Amino acid sequence: MVPHETVRKLQEMIERGQVEPGQKLPSQRILSEQLGISRSSLREAISILETIGLLRVEVGKGVFVVAPEARVPHWRHLGLAAPKEVYEFRYSLEGYAAGLAATRMTSAIMEELKACLAAMVEAATRQDLVSLASNDRKFHVIIVEASGNTVLIGSFMSAHRVILEAQRIPMSRMETLEFTAAEHRLIVEALETGCFVKSAQAMMDHIAATAERGGVKLTQFQIGGVNGGSGTGPGR
Repeated sequence: MVPHETVRKLQEMIERGQVEPGQKLPSQRILSEQLGISRSSLREAISILETIGLLRVEVGKGVFVVAPEARVPHWRHLGLAAPKEVYEFRYSLEGYAAGLAATRMTSAIMEELKACLAAMVEAATRQDLVSLASNDRKFHVIIVEASGNTVLIGSFMSAHRVILEAQRIPMSRMETLEFTAAEHRLIVEALETGCFVKSAQAMMDHIAATAERGGVKLTQFQIGGVNGGSGTGPGR
């Protein structure tokens, strides 16, 4: 079973009250046997649910369900990078990657992106954080890989852990899910035009909005010449 399916099962257990707020989860051995999964998949699932605030891990004590009113997103990689640094990295790298992807887009890749977008819209409607986060990750990976630039791809993949964390945290708030799906639709529409500038700008606008939902304000800029120029406008 892949991690996001495991997360969904754990999330359902919590939502159905099978494990009450404040209650400790069964041991990893027992829980992995109950769910029929590996312990590594279970650990990843717990990590995801800890990030979005559903679970609390206490070293030496166990994993506990967090009460709804106390659920706060949790950044666990301060030792590696601050949230603002991660969003700044994504803003520059993914913006340029989206621009390149627009000029190198194929019908097969576009179909993949549209399938991801449809899944995200459905997940947002159902308020399914797990499916939304999974398809969001896939969406961004597809675009970076479509850039065809091995250095950009390698840089993005090497920062996998902190990027994934940065994607999860803003999605922990149900009221923002519709904005997330709408922004991805704008990215797809920009990519369909084949325009480097429009696609790069759509991606940068999305990353900046995502950062703001995560409590981070980025210094932004508008790419000049929407019809293909290369100048830059003032920050906003």
